[in-house]
Amino acid sequence: MFEEPLALAKAAGTPGSTSAETLSEVESSNVTPEAVTKGKQFAKALIKAKPAAGGKPGSKGSAKKKTGTSASRSRPSNQHGTRSGPKTKRDYNLQADNEAATVPVLDSIDQDLLDSWVELVIGRYEVVKSAGISLQTVADNMLHRLEA
Repeated sequence: MFEEPLALAKAAGTPGSTSAETLSEVESSNVTPEAVTKGKQFAKALIKAKPAAGGKPGSKGSAKKKTGTSASRSRPSNQHGTRSGPKTKRDYNLQADNEAATVPVLDSIDQDLLDSWVELVIGRYEVVKSAGISLQTVADNMLHRLEA
């Protein structure tokens, strides 16, 4: 029932389309004959504004090369390179109830502090796991306690 008017309305968005005229004749339509006239004038102006060479504005042939810009290029020296300083963090893996989490841990943190933090994280996880909160989320949110 609404497919035909909908198709007309979609086509009316194209400047100079005849569907706008059809919609202006329908009593329930908001399209006025004045709007149709303006649309036709806009379509004529649009046709006049197109470039005569057949190319689009900004195409390769019409644009001048900018000076002072650098070309994008691959820099292999920045890829697969060497570390400028020693690595100060390691990944630590937590396991609880068939769920795993990985957090970055500073090398300078001693094992006793790390063990007590793991107990704290797992205890907090046991409390919130029924709400659907993952071990990774709990570990990430409590990481600040380890690095303090």
